[in-house]
Amino acid sequence: MVKKKTKLSSVKAKKTVRKVKQDIVSAEKKAEKRIKKTIKRVRRIPQKAKNYSTKKAKIDFKTFITDARDLLLRPKKLFESIKTNNDFDEPIVKAGVYGLLAGIISVLVGVFSGQGLVSLTKLISLPILSVFITFGAAGILLFISYLANGKMDFEASVKAVSSKIFLYPIIVLLSAVSITFPLLVFSTVLVDMFLLYLGYSMIVYCLNADLKRARIIFGILGLLMLGFYLTDYSIFWFMKRNFEVGQEYFFQKSLGMHVDMDTLKNLVQ
Repeated sequence: MVKKKTKLSSVKAKKTVRKVKQDIVSAEKKAEKRIKKTIKRVRRIPQKAKNYSTKKAKIDFKTFITDARDLLLRPKKLFESIKTNNDFDEPIVKAGVYGLLAGIISVLVGVFSGQGLVSLTKLISLPILSVFITFGAAGILLFISYLANGKMDFEASVKAVSSKIFLYPIIVLLSAVSITFPLLVFSTVLVDMFLLYLGYSMIVYCLNADLKRARIIFGILGLLMLGFYLTDYSIFWFMKRNFEVGQEYFFQKSLGMHVDMDTLKNLVQ
């Protein structure tokens, strides 16, 4: 009996040892496969990084011209063609280039108007300001898109707004050539209404917002804008006819006081 028990225990021990060896071999094979996969992944990293850096470095400045043309003539086509690939370099450079163009125009206007070298600072300030405006306006556009059941895609919003910044140098140029107040008001209203239309086009064609909601939102914004312009225009002509009241108006505004137009009108009567 003792011999039989000894044989059984030795057989079990051999089976256990064999099983342990098999487990060790299978574990080694699995570990070897994992190591090979890891090595392959590590080898691919430099190539991916190279492709990524090459892809990021390619900024086609020719597209800036075509985008500017489409912005003025075919905004729907421009905003529908915007694609997201986690690349913010192009919109930042685009906004900076348009801002630099606005700075050059502003400097030329300053030189001819007698400001001289003081206006040279705009060559630095306007490109930086253009980039800040791009990201700020992109955030506002996303909020409007949220109200209109559109996509919440920040990259697409930034790319759309960066194309819109092309109007910045045009606004600077129009402000310079508008030598009379009525002409300035007309050009400003015209540009702002076009900006409003571009905003509508961006959330509809780029962020896929609901058409009815977008029309309601931008219709309200258009009415508010029109109301502001009518108010400012009437205030200007009132102050032009009454110079002393105009002086009082600007004096109170400079002190940060609330200006009551009814009180100022009573001064004339």
